[in-house]
Amino acid sequence: MNKSNGNNDSAWDIGVYVLMGLPGQTVNEVTEAIEFVNKSGIKTKLAEFSPVPGTEEFQKATRLYPQIKHEPLYHNKGTFATHGMGIDYKTFDELKSMAKGSGKNNFTFFSRSDLG
Repeated sequence: MNKSNGNNDSAWDIGVYVLMGLPGQTVNEVTEAIEFVNKSGIKTKLAEFSPVPGTEEFQKATRLYPQIKHEPLYHNKGTFATHGMGIDYKTFDELKSMAKGSGKNNFTFFSRSDLG
């Protein structure tokens, strides 16, 4: 149920996950992704990457951050997203706040050329 008008139009309750903490990803890339989704009026949901041992992404992560091979706590999504990207928790919280402040369901439709 849509809280703003009481109608059952949950189909319009659209959200997009922005994944942060991928090996080699920068804060600027995450910020740009959040801003792009925010401009569309869709809810931004920030998700933190967590390297899973045995996967290709884990191998990429260990090449960039060898310490995660020997410390399972670095596999934790919040720890890896901050430590792996080299950001502090204040920046991490700012990114989460930026994402939470989005999505007023004032949709802006754009053409394929707008997507790059």
